[in-house]
Amino acid sequence: MELLQGCKDEMEWAKMSSYLAVQDYKTPDYASIWENVARLYFELRRKGITVRSNIDCAIAIMAMENNLILYHRDRDFEAIAKYTVLKQKKLNLTITG
Repeated sequence: MELLQGCKDEMEWAKMSSYLAVQDYKTPDYASIWENVARLYFELRRKGITVRSNIDCAIAIMAMENNLILYHRDRDFEAIAKYTVLKQKKLNLTITG
């Protein structure tokens, strides 16, 4: 969702959509994901960090629970990583033709 909504034009949307269509996906444990997301947001706020989106917290939780490296272009993930076990790498890239 976040990747697609960040597309700049139809061509970038088509490329991103095609890329995403063939990826493997992790499904959250719906019994615990939202409480874990809320706890992460709460704990970060207590440390003076306000994440701009609870969806970012959900993405971070999924990455941490599945021991994945989160590649991103979002400063919130760098802040989350300072206070958690989130493995992340900020990307500097542009999708080109």
